[in-house]
Amino acid sequence: VCEYIHDRIEAKLPVVPVSVNFSRLDFILCDMVSIVEDAVERYDIPRDFIHIEITESMIASDEELMINVIRRFQDAGYEIWMDDFGSGYSSLTMLKDYNFDTLKMDMRFLMPFTDKAKSIMRATVSMAKDVGMKTLAEGVETEEQLEFLRSIGCGMIQGYYYGKPEPVLDVFEHLKEKDISSESRSWRRFYEAAGFTIRDTDTPLEIIEDDGKNFRTLYMNNAYKRQVFSEEELKKNPDLEAIDRAIYHISSPLLAKYRNFADIIEHSTEPETFYYTDNGNYLRFTGQLLAHNKGKYVIKGSILNLSKDQHRTETEMLDAKLGEINHLFELVLWVRPYDDIVSPLLGNLKYSSEKEHGVAKMSESINLIADEIVFPTEKGRYLEFMEFATIYERLEASERGYVSAVFRFKQKNGEYIREEISVMLIPGTGGNEFLYCMKPYVLLPSTGRDKTESIAIKDNENSLLWENITWRSRVNYFWKDTDRRYKGASKSFLDYFGIEESDLIGRTEEEMGWLIDGNDAALKEELVLKKGQKIDDFAGQCIVNGVIRDITFSKMPIYEKGKIVGIIGRFEDCVAERSRLDKKQHVVKIDPVTGLMNAVAFAEAMVDYSIRYAESGKKYGVIVLNNTNHKRIVETFDKEFENRLLQEIAKDIISIVGNKCITARTRDSVFGILISASDRIELQEIAEEVRIAAEHIRKLGGHPVTIRIKTAVKCIDDEGITAENIYERALSEVTK
Repeated sequence: VCEYIHDRIEAKLPVVPVSVNFSRLDFILCDMVSIVEDAVERYDIPRDFIHIEITESMIASDEELMINVIRRFQDAGYEIWMDDFGSGYSSLTMLKDYNFDTLKMDMRFLMPFTDKAKSIMRATVSMAKDVGMKTLAEGVETEEQLEFLRSIGCGMIQGYYYGKPEPVLDVFEHLKEKDISSESRSWRRFYEAAGFTIRDTDTPLEIIEDDGKNFRTLYMNNAYKRQVFSEEELKKNPDLEAIDRAIYHISSPLLAKYRNFADIIEHSTEPETFYYTDNGNYLRFTGQLLAHNKGKYVIKGSILNLSKDQHRTETEMLDAKLGEINHLFELVLWVRPYDDIVSPLLGNLKYSSEKEHGVAKMSESINLIADEIVFPTEKGRYLEFMEFATIYERLEASERGYVSAVFRFKQKNGEYIREEISVMLIPGTGGNEFLYCMKPYVLLPSTGRDKTESIAIKDNENSLLWENITWRSRVNYFWKDTDRRYKGASKSFLDYFGIEESDLIGRTEEEMGWLIDGNDAALKEELVLKKGQKIDDFAGQCIVNGVIRDITFSKMPIYEKGKIVGIIGRFEDCVAERSRLDKKQHVVKIDPVTGLMNAVAFAEAMVDYSIRYAESGKKYGVIVLNNTNHKRIVETFDKEFENRLLQEIAKDIISIVGNKCITARTRDSVFGILISASDRIELQEIAEEVRIAAEHIRKLGGHPVTIRIKTAVKCIDDEGITAENIYERALSEVTK
């Protein structure tokens, strides 16, 4: 099977996964996991082209053996399918105690094809999906069976309806005659995610595909149709194309809203809820991203038309509150302080973690936004503004009938944008209900600046000023005690090295290990502490996530009552500073994909290490790693996937070598590590640890991936190795 798959890949012919059955005797007599792994590696095929089928009877006869086999296969990256479920040994205990990837159901479940049989099959498919298993029905022979299985969300079909067993070459010819194409590997997970979500339910459910311009309905159940179509329209029994024409191929302002909803959903990892109005109807739509690939997205959606009869009372209340506010704000929340509830009328709970039905506790939401979303120095002003105990008096004093203020809110990318918040009383509610409205704040040209930015600094002036400097300043500040141990640092400093403050406090420069020549830095700090000397713009080098950085640092003493009690300092990244001053965005020595050093910078670093070796005898070594499957991955997936995989490998390397080694991506999927070391064994251990970590990447973005890492280790004092050939010798071993 592996040879056959390899030959088709080499010939650039369509290839699909193959399920392989083993007997119980195979597992007793052989280590089948090793045999499969050896064959897959020998023929150089991705693991996800092989599925392992195991029957219930095999498990029943030797549970202990099969538990170990299943675990090892899945740890190695293979799918395990339970074959013949329902053929005589079926037990719910099997599903409870074993983790299968796919459940193959025997169509004898549906023989005869009665309502009772359908109910059992429907429940089995739903149960399998609830516990994370895909579903396949084998023995499908008729159109009626096919349509039923499709309606209940069975993901795959096997049987005479499509074709009888036949020689493999005949299979592809047969499919070609039926105008059935083979699904490419890169799209397998995309549509698999859509199929896995479909199930028989009374809850409105739709699956749509979005290519960034157009929407296409892949599935819509009857419950969803009843929410969006009239009784007259439902009588026409619209198919998927008719549904698309009615919803997405019309000239309507609603299309802009749908596009806005989709853009938010496609950049979120959570379900997103939106409220909007259409033709006098008030609707609540909840959507969630299922998968994306090569510019296409699959979205699961559910909708509730609150204007239907069963929600009439709620709708009448909402109508009185909404009016034309829909056109003025991007978000309108209905706030009821008396029962501590906030819920969206338009838009969604943009800055809240509560997603279910768009309802959240008012007090918790206010505190969450103040603590995590509002710009830190504006937290107090935001809490004061949102104090509903005083809101009525403030509204009474307002000549406009509402109160408003502008705050900076943190976005998912870490940036802050200004939003204008307006709060107004809902008439006829006895002062108990309010509208909280949000829209982007636009600074009027005539005003020049925003008055809300001014901050009254009171008794804690100095500490507040320092807090803001360390929080938002671009400068890398740090301060130490008289033992040269870190006591704190600015957020910019921590972000630069990619560490938390807890990783820094109480440690010395030498213990952090990021300075290439820490001795000079230590001597300079002793001068500051003992003689009160100020150090200005001292040049040095450090390692940050495997990258050498040229820095300059300045340090001076901290005095208390005339006595030196510590050091305060700052440093600058020379390349970054030059880039900023020159207004350049591209740093020529950094690989733009992984953030590691590039080949040019790595070569320069090796020159520095060779000079140090020649002058002081300080030994060093080079580790080179290459993912030999890189070319196939590039051909299978898109550029985004390739870059994400390179980033994951780089992340694994950095997690192992930290800030004590210089790391680069020199080309394609080739990585170099430069390390000061006198022991070849240490280098080999690092190389092996990195190889294991990288090859353990089995999935990325839901797509299975097979990585094969070759490594080479060279030390400067190895026979025949020179500073000029050390990297090339290692490279040649991993790229043969």
